[in-house]
Amino acid sequence: EMCLSLGKLGGLGILHRFMPIKNQAFGISTLKYRETDLITAAAIGGNGDSKERFKALDKAGVNIVCIDTANGHTDRMADMIKYCKDTNPAIDIIAGNVATYAGAYFLKNMGADAIRIGLGSGSNCKTQVVTGCGVPTFHSLYTCHGLSEQIPIIACGGIKNSGDIVKSLAIGANAVILGSLLAGTDETPGGLIDGCYKEYRGAASKEFQEAYYGELKTGTASEGISRKEKCKGPVANIIDELCGGIRSGMTYLNARTIPEIKKNAEFVKISNAGYIESTSHGEKL
Repeated sequence: EMCLSLGKLGGLGILHRFMPIKNQAFGISTLKYRETDLITAAAIGGNGDSKERFKALDKAGVNIVCIDTANGHTDRMADMIKYCKDTNPAIDIIAGNVATYAGAYFLKNMGADAIRIGLGSGSNCKTQVVTGCGVPTFHSLYTCHGLSEQIPIIACGGIKNSGDIVKSLAIGANAVILGSLLAGTDETPGGLIDGCYKEYRGAASKEFQEAYYGELKTGTASEGISRKEKCKGPVANIIDELCGGIRSGMTYLNARTIPEIKKNAEFVKISNAGYIESTSHGEKL
């Protein structure tokens, strides 16, 4: 439902990989049958059944495959990109995640068609606390923005509002991935909790791993959390509000197009007092 709704709104939903291969392939086939002109996307991992999953998705007619790993700057990722391109070069590959210029450059050279930028900044992520590794998404975008004219880069993690989307586009992102902003909408999976909440689980959370694998994976630590998200209604309402915020941001930048956001934007550092001033603070007076 989320893939279909986002596609109709001009966005892209990536069908997740935490399901049997036949179910994921059937989902792509169903999307193709209901909306023949819909661009479809699905995720695979970097090992295990990923090659078999890619073949099934290819047969189902998928247009884009996202190789979904926590650390994309690896030989395993390079091997998977090569396998996918050798199997069907017509399928676009989104690879990631990486957080450094070296990582992004590596994926570009390996043949990726787009790169996911972000490590440890998701709202349900605690990777930076658990592992000591992680980079603020904005900083990663800044260090990788020189590649954005050569290959699309996608901001993944840390997007809390439409203003963050504008800033991401201004610093070099060609697109953004949204998680918590869309959580709790009608199209998200799962039933209602207490009549007005939905569960929102990080894929590295203990709750998710126990539900999918039956236990916390041996030799790993929980790098995510699970929480309840208040129901928000149809995803179309959220997208409409976010697009309105982006359009308003464009007017302040004298930008008529997305590329003009990058061209016209200037960045300054502000203090904590400046940040407080930037928020709605009238009710505190």
